[in-house]
Amino acid sequence: MKGQSEFARLVSQIDAEHQAAKWAITAPNIGTAQHRFITRRLQKIGEYHQQLTQLVGPETAIRIVSERMDK
Repeated sequence: MKGQSEFARLVSQIDAEHQAAKWAITAPNIGTAQHRFITRRLQKIGEYHQQLTQLVGPETAIRIVSERMDK
């Protein structure tokens, strides 16, 4: 069960970071902070991807992240 809940948490975090990055792209001009904000969101997605890799393996992890980002 712990693995399933960790999986769900990571996928949820990936979705949240991706949504935040998309928001920042379309947000009114927020200056140079916009670039830093988006960069940080993508870095966090990378961190969650690494954690997901430990749970499901590299091929499945990249497929899941790709699918989430395509939504």
